[in-house]
Amino acid sequence: MTALSRLQPVALPREAVLVPALGGEVIVQGLLLSQRLELHALQTDLSTPRGDETADQARNRAGAHIVPLMLAAAVVSPEGRPLWGAADWETFGAVHPGPALELFDVAMRLSGMRVRDVQGP
Repeated sequence: MTALSRLQPVALPREAVLVPALGGEVIVQGLLLSQRLELHALQTDLSTPRGDETADQARNRAGAHIVPLMLAAAVVSPEGRPLWGAADWETFGAVHPGPALELFDVAMRLSGMRVRDVQGP
C-alpha cells in the first residue's frame, strides 16, 4: 500500500465557541490557504508606515483592518458559510470588543497563526 492510497480527506479545524453577546455558540474554523495568504499579503501592505506614521502605528492600523476580515472568513455556519461580513464584525467589535477579540484569537489558533503573523516584523 502506497502513501497515496492511505490519504484521508483533510478538513479544516473547527471549534464551537460560546459567545453570550451573540446569543449562544458559534463555529470558528481555520482559514483556507488562499484566505491565509490573502490576509498575509494585506497585512504586509497595511503594516508599511505611511507619512509620519511609526512602525508601531502601522502595525496597529493593519491589525484593526485584519480582525474583522479574519472573523468574516473564520466564523461560519454549520455548512461552512460565513455568518457575517467584515462590516458586521466591525460593528460587533465596536459594541463587544472582548468577545470579538476572543473569537479572533480562536481563529488565529485554528489557522496555525500567531498575532505576530498579522502584525508584521
